[in-house]
Amino acid sequence: MRSPAKVNLFIEVHGRREDGYHDIETVFQTIDLCDGISLRLTDSEMDFACTVGELETESNLCLRAANLLRAATGENRGVAIHLDKRIPWAAGFGGGSSNAATTLLGLRELWQLDVNDAELHNLARQLGADVPFFLRQGCALGRGIGDELTPIDARGEWEILIVKPPVSIRTAEVYAALDCEVMQRDGPRTSSALISGLADGIFREICAGAYNRFESVVMPLQPVVARVKRILQDSGAGVAMLSGTGSGVFALYEQPSAAHEAACRLDRNGDLQVFLTRTIRGIVMT
Repeated sequence: MRSPAKVNLFIEVHGRREDGYHDIETVFQTIDLCDGISLRLTDSEMDFACTVGELETESNLCLRAANLLRAATGENRGVAIHLDKRIPWAAGFGGGSSNAATTLLGLRELWQLDVNDAELHNLARQLGADVPFFLRQGCALGRGIGDELTPIDARGEWEILIVKPPVSIRTAEVYAALDCEVMQRDGPRTSSALISGLADGIFREICAGAYNRFESVVMPLQPVVARVKRILQDSGAGVAMLSGTGSGVFALYEQPSAAHEAACRLDRNGDLQVFLTRTIRGIVMT
């Protein structure tokens, strides 16, 4: 099974909630950079293996998703999960959340469970704020903590270059560093212009509406991330920006030739992970 990455074309933070989380407004978009997940039915054993040793732990979201689904349904059979990891992790591309959602979808079929989409969504929310989005994929507006989703019928497909510098950033640290006073002085941004551009398929409007509130926190703390963004901005991209809470950066291109040229140039830098990919549409769920 293919487990796709995402970028955040827009993300604004509207304040801290009483439960400690933050209310956000974000626009998710899945891209054609995917991990591979295989599931094999077992009698009762729950096994997990990964091509990246440091991710092969009991806390991995694939295994957590499988255990949660089994506990919720009373399923007695087990599964052997193998994760072929390609999406950079701790970079803002949602690989772990995607893996969890893909595991839920795959096990519903493998175990032939009577679990509807709404029930699966509720389980996904328990695993992380981004996990529900990956049940549908495509393009969507996320509100609340990101799990209140409204699909966006985005027109057109675009070349996307993603780059992971040799640093990782913890989401909790970025939220903790976000200066709410500065945010309030700036005034909250809205995703309406971006969504309009996506619906009409107008590239310049998409680029003009793209925004990430966390850049004001991450860029001063991680100069290498800021440097990668500047390189992408100078490469012919319509827009270059942080994805999620970083440290990955992506650039959106209208001309495939410019994207390919930038990818070749950046790929010569051995310290960077570079992937040339495209936007992809989602899964139809009721």
